Amino acid sequence: MTDDGSRHPTSIQSRLQAIRTLEAMHALEDQVANLQAKLREMEAQSHHAAHISFMMQRNQELERLVVSSFKETEAIRHEVVRLEKLRADHANALVVKSHENFALSQENSAQQQKIAAIQSQLSDVQQLNQNLMAKLSEAEAKWRQLEQEKLQQVNAPALLSQLESQQQRLLAVEEPPPPDPPVVCSICSGANKVANDKLKRQLDAVVRQRDKLSKALSDERGTIQSLQDDIAAKSNDVALLRAQIHLTNQELDKCRRYIQEAELSPSFERYMSLKAKNLMLVQQLEAVKSPASPTNPPFEPRPPVELKKKKPKNVIMPLVRTNSVTSNNNHGDRPSSWFRLNC
Repeated sequence: MTDDGSRHPTSIQSRLQAIRTLEAMHALEDQVANLQAKLREMEAQSHHAAHISFMMQRNQELERLVVSSFKETEAIRHEVVRLEKLRADHANALVVKSHENFALSQENSAQQQKIAAIQSQLSDVQQLNQNLMAKLSEAEAKWRQLEQEKLQQVNAPALLSQLESQQQRLLAVEEPPPPDPPVVCSICSGANKVANDKLKRQLDAVVRQRDKLSKALSDERGTIQSLQDDIAAKSNDVALLRAQIHLTNQELDKCRRYIQEAELSPSFERYMSLKAKNLMLVQQLEAVKSPASPTNPPFEPRPPVELKKKKPKNVIMPLVRTNSVTSNNNHGDRPSSWFRLNC
């Protein structure tokens, strides 16, 4: 009995000691679980803070990229406006040159008509001159004929007196009284002189008119030559303006293509989607900082639909994910009685 009584308290003490040890182990296990939860929360906060800082840096870089692209687009638009203004100025200059060329062509045609009229007048004057020369030659022939007749009239009395003297010598007849001096026809000589003077005056007038018309013709030819030179210079200017307009059109087409490519590039859409993603991550960080159950795993955001469908041209650094949370989750998923004693 004494042995049983002595063994009974000893067994009770050993059982109490085991129970106390078990309770201490349970308390230690609860403390370890709390520490693990705090560690997971701290790692999640540090991970979110690093991720947010990385996203903010990337957001700043994207903002700088978008601002630079907007500045380049604005500069290109100003350049396009300047080129459009230059093209309009070239078009106006071309219109003015075309009007000037049209006026010069009309003036050239008018000058050609004047030259044709002057040439016809000159041909008429030349024909008139030929007619007058023919009449003048006829008048000179008539004048020579009249001179010969006059000489014959002047020489006829002398010949008559000579014949009479010979006849007197032959017939020995008394000399007759000297004959009267020959009578010159004053009417014929006056008419011939008047006709000759008139023909000379007409000839002088025709010569003066011919000289005047030839001088006018030479002046018109010089004017036409200068007009033709001006037309050639204007044609060269028009060709240069057309070449400049062609080059300006090529530059405008190039700028339009560049603007279309800049508008179609997904940089702005990527920027907006990443900004929305950053906002979502900030909200998640605030939700993590707020009091919540530590056993809930951190929320991983889904990528937007635009980023899934189309890949951006400029590849951005992917998010850096650590396996600390998953490892902590794996440790947290273990049963809490992994070192408990079976009693």
